[in-house]
This record gives sequence, structure tokens and C-alpha cells, in this order.
Amino acid sequence: MLPVIILAGGLGSRLGFLTKNLPKVLLPINKKPFLQWQLELLERNGITHVTLCLGHLSDKVVDFVENDYKGAISVDYCFDGRHGLGTGGAVKQASAGIVTPFFILYGDSYLNIDYERVSSSYLERHGPLMTIIENKNKLDKSNVFKENGQFFYQKHEPPKSARFIDYGLGIFEAMHFNEFSGIFDLSIVQSHFSKKSSMQFFKVNRRFYEVGSLLGVSDLEAYLKVD
Repeated sequence: MLPVIILAGGLGSRLGFLTKNLPKVLLPINKKPFLQWQLELLERNGITHVTLCLGHLSDKVVDFVENDYKGAISVDYCFDGRHGLGTGGAVKQASAGIVTPFFILYGDSYLNIDYERVSSSYLERHGPLMTIIENKNKLDKSNVFKENGQFFYQKHEPPKSARFIDYGLGIFEAMHFNEFSGIFDLSIVQSHFSKKSSMQFFKVNRRFYEVGSLLGVSDLEAYLKVD
């Protein structure tokens, strides 16, 4: 199975006091750190290696993994540094030594889907892959639309016809970041390939869960109680 880069360096500002002294990935979800939930899900899907891109309160994440994480996944770390690299810059740095395609997953996302199916759909040298779900602006603002039978991604000011949204799991290769440098967002890379019509899209049907907001935390806790 492909390795996974998890973007876990954000401030979690939408969560207010909950993340003042605690990184978002360690938020307790039903009395267990979110990162433990996330890694357990990946392990069940055959993932054996994860690289955590860390920034805010990174020492606490490392301490958790080294001393409290219970699981078989091998975990490496890549640090943003003092000024941060942006999500795209963080992935470029973390992927420098990865010779295979790799998943990118946000550190606040819980995506209970078939990772093997997504991986199997990826065509090397055909551009990066984005998973999408039909949204109609329900879970968040839709940012993927269809034109002449082809999907396109547009994060900022998407057209009113946008009915799908970036699901939060992608597949990339290190070479996809060759044209980018400095501090940059992952969406810049995604938009670049989308405009060139060289972005692969994979539709999923099961909704995503996240811990980036108070409502997201509440929804995930309820889901994991009955899942």
C-alpha cells in the first residue's frame, strides 16, 4: 500500500481554547486522541508507513507517537520550521525521499473509505489524483465542477455549477511539486494540474468527518459511537 503524508501542522484556530495548548491532532475524541483514531483507520486499510508534517506544538505530537501510540504503523516526522511552509511546501519537503506515489491526508480528516480502491485507480504519469464527493454546498462550499464531461477543481470563487467538493485524500508524486518553491498551499498545485486538465478525480459516496470545527468534532464523536 502507498505511504501516507499527513498534514498536521495547523493551528486549529477555529477550535478556540481547545487547541490553545493542544495540537488539533491530539484532540480527545470519545476519550482517545484523534491521531490514534486516524492511524488505526489507516492500519486497517493496509497502510504501513506515515510521515507527519508538523508545526504547531509539534513536540507534543512526537511525544504522543513515541510514548503512547498503540499500533503497527511506522511513523516519521517532517517539521515546518519557524515560519511554516504552507501545506504544499510541507508536502514537497516531506516527499523528497519518497520514490513511489503517496497519499496526502489532512491531519483533521477521518475518511472511512477503501484506500486500496483509490490507490488502484491511480494512473502513474497522468497527474495527481483528488478524491471528491457530491456535496451541493452541504458539508462546505463546493469547489469541483463538471464542464464538457470533465471535472475541474477551483478553490477560490468556484462557479455556481460546482456540485462536488475535495474529499480530503489525494495521491501525488514528488515530481508534481518540481515547479513550486518557497511557501505555498497545496491548492495551488491542485489548481495548476486541474487547469492543465491533468488532474485525476475519484468519486466517493461516504461522507467525510473532520475535527477542524466544533460541529465536526461533535459529528465525529457521534459517528464513532455507532460505527
